[in-house]
Formats: sequence, C-alpha cells, structure tokens
Amino acid sequence: MNQPYRLSKSKILSGLQCPKRLWLEIHRRDLAQLSSASEHIFRMGHLLGDKAREILGPGELIRHETNIAQALSETPHVLERNVANRTFVYEAAFSYKGVVSRADAFVKLDDGWRMVEVKASTAIKEYYLQDCAVQSWVAEGAGYAVREVHLAHLNNQFVYRGDGDYRGLLTFVDVTQRIQSYKSGVESRVADFRVMLSGAEPDIQTGDHCGAPFECPFMHYCSAQEPASPEHPVEILHGNTARRLRADGYDDLLTVPAAAIPSASQLVIWRATRLNEVFYDASVKKELDALGYPRYFLDFETVSSPVPVWAKIRPYQQVPFQWSCHTESSPGILTHQEFLDVSGNLPAEEFARSMLATLGSTGPIVVYNASFEASRIRELAQLAPEHSTELTALLERIVDLLPLVRKYYYHPAMMGSYSIKAVVPTMCAELDYAELDGVADGSAAQRAWWDVADPACSERHARETRASLLRYCKADTLAMVAVLQFLARGNPVILDELGCIETTASIIRTTAGLRPH
Repeated sequence: MNQPYRLSKSKILSGLQCPKRLWLEIHRRDLAQLSSASEHIFRMGHLLGDKAREILGPGELIRHETNIAQALSETPHVLERNVANRTFVYEAAFSYKGVVSRADAFVKLDDGWRMVEVKASTAIKEYYLQDCAVQSWVAEGAGYAVREVHLAHLNNQFVYRGDGDYRGLLTFVDVTQRIQSYKSGVESRVADFRVMLSGAEPDIQTGDHCGAPFECPFMHYCSAQEPASPEHPVEILHGNTARRLRADGYDDLLTVPAAAIPSASQLVIWRATRLNEVFYDASVKKELDALGYPRYFLDFETVSSPVPVWAKIRPYQQVPFQWSCHTESSPGILTHQEFLDVSGNLPAEEFARSMLATLGSTGPIVVYNASFEASRIRELAQLAPEHSTELTALLERIVDLLPLVRKYYYHPAMMGSYSIKAVVPTMCAELDYAELDGVADGSAAQRAWWDVADPACSERHARETRASLLRYCKADTLAMVAVLQFLARGNPVILDELGCIETTASIIRTTAGLRPH
C-alpha cells in the first residue's frame, strides 16, 4: 500500500513537538527560516558523529546524506558484508510503512542486532528515548531484530589528554527496556500524523513548545498569523508568574492588579510599566562610592565543543579566546586594551598573561554577571598553572554590575530583561547592539570563532569576522562604563562625555586554522 506522506524519524519528532511544525515541514518548507544557531548545532553534531565512529571502532559508513533511496539500496549489502566480522555499519538506512530512518551505528549480535544512537548532550533527555524508539521500530519493521538499543551521550567528567585518545568521551546506556512504551505507540502516532497531514493546516498557537526541545524554524510564520500581542504582555514578568497570569486570563500587564504580583522586584517592573516611568534608586551611589581607581571594565568571549580539541578540556567547557578591557585610570580618563586568539591553538597561556598585564594588581574589575567571568578565571588558573596565583587573586577584585542594576534600576523599555543588551540603550542611546554588524551576541561570537579557525575560511571573511569580534567585545566593556556612570548619577550618558578612548594594546593571534585530533 502506497503511503501518501513519507515520514522520517526527524519529522516524527517534529510532530511530537508540534503537529503544525510537521504539517509545515511537509507542505510549506519554503516558510522555514533556519537560524545561525541551528546551523551551528548541526556543525557540532557532525563533529561529534565523526569522533563517535572513531571511538566505536572499525566499520563501514553509508554516505548519501541527501539521497535516501541510494542509502536504502546499499544498506542490506553493507550489513551483510559486516555480519561475519561483527563491525559496525554507520548511518544504516531503513524503511518501514513509509517511515525512513538512519541509525548512527548498527552491528550484528548472535541473536539479532545492536543499535547505538549518539547524542551531543551530557544527560539523557526524554525525546532521545522517543528518537531511539522510532529508530528501532523502523529497523525491526524492515526485518532486523533489534535486541539492544544503546544511547551514547557525552561524559561530562571526561578530560581530554591531548593525545588523540577519546576513549571515555561517551557514556553508553542500555535503553532497550526504557523505550518499549514509546515504541509501542509509534505506529499509531504515524497514522495520526498522516491523517493530520491530509487535512488543513492545524490551528495551534505559539507557546513554550516552539523552543523545546528544538528551535522551530517556522516560529516567525506562526507568530505573524496570530493577533498582535499587547504592547506590554504579561511575559514581561517571565517564567512561572507569566504562565500563572496567562492561566488566570491576563494577557496585558497593564490590566494585572498589584495583588497578583508575587515579589517586590516584579512589583518594580509592574509599577514602572504601568506608569511608564523609570525606576532609579539613588542609594546605589553609596555602594559605588567605595570603588576606587583604576577601574577595569572586563568582558570575555568563549568557545566550546562537544568534542574537546585541546588538552585539559571537558566537553562543552567554555574556553575564553577573547577579552576586552576599558581602563578608567581616574575620573574621565579611559583607555582600551584587547586580546583575540583565533589561531586554533589553546588560547590559555597568552590570554592569561596579556590579561594580567592589563589588570595590574589593584583596582576593581567591573563585570556584568560575575558568575561567568569568575568561573572562566578559575578554569583558566588550571589551564595556565604558572599564573594560577595571580589569576585567583583577581576574583577578590570583581565587582558585579548586574545585581546593582536589578536592585536600583528599571526602565520600561527593558521589557523585563536585565541583560546588558536590554539595559544599556536605556542609559546611553548611542550604544545599541542592534547596530552591530556580524557579531552581536556571545553565541554569534562563538560561531564566529569556529568560522575563522576553520582552515577553509577565506582571508577576506576571516579579516571581516575578526573585526566584528573586536567591535562586539569592545562594545560590551564600553557599555559597562556607561552603565556604571549612569548608576553613579542617575542621568543618561552621552558617549562624548566618556572622552576620546584610545586602544593602546590590541593582540590578535591567527594561524592557518584549527586542526583538531
């Protein structure tokens, strides 16, 4: 019997997330907008997939990534060739009742087959079990008795030694029994999806499901189909409060009574929004008066990978590759120093040495969200032990602007967000991250590092991307200067008032590119 819609494992998972997403993937793929973040996830997935095959051992890879018919044709012959020596077949393709899937790894057992699915996460998630259930259901339907299903996820205790040996990177978990309840429902799910796909576009409103477990590429389309949100939606309050207010029938924060607001900090946001007034508590000046000079405004950018490429690094460990520092030696006297390493080599030693030379031994180190910088400095002390004493000493000098902003300031234009990108334009109109080209946030900075460290990156693109990275990190530390000045006086900041800021030290390290083991 011909099936009207051929499905895949990934499409079934899309349908489980949201039937409308599946409908759009089948009928209106032209509406999809794949974000740069999603593309980067695919890049990291391929990196892990390559390494997982090395770890699992010798085998045969079925390619034809975009030609499923060819992969389906080759799979039985390749599996047969590998039965005798019990080696893995990678990316084996199966089809059953109009559903196709490709197993990350498939190997013969005495009484059947073992399937291994590799996931770029340090823990097992529910949708991974659904994934494995679909994969094994298809393979079994295609005539291969799957006796064992193993889920391989990242071991967050693994530390790479730098010798090319990645044994221990993956933790293998037998999920054969855990997926049975999911597998028993696959066929009925498939039937339901096909009925849904034969009808009109489902009427499903946007919500939390649009970003979990995957970022939906149709979010922009679905949002455009809905009535315009109120200017001040209850989501300004975020999290459980916003969900509770929605459940109680509120959508506009301006209609919510004060009695429904659960905390003092959210009452500040609620009141400022209703009155369209800025909240500023001048008592913050007392806390700032204690800050001496010189003042160092510091920001890091980091890179991570599911597969560590340098010695002493764990999966997804954030390795700093760039810093920016605006130094205020005395009131109104500012200079700027910066460091960027996109060579593909471990940045730790030169990063630490150059940063310590800039920060000196005295004076507050001003950051925004201290937990991030503090964690990176502690890790850096382990990566560059010859500087560990000096690096650890920096921790006592850190001053965090974020809790000061949360306690003493709120502007209605922040829309409930205390990120520096939301805060600084309300304090200094000339500093707007929306005007940055190329790199405009930390995630984009990480993606940019991978682009530039790639040996295939053109010199022109590398040059432009390096410039974007430098502009972005410099904007972050200049923004902190503006935030502190605003808090100290309570009036909007004009960039000219900060003076002519000269970049006195710019260290940029480049080579032919990253070549991981």
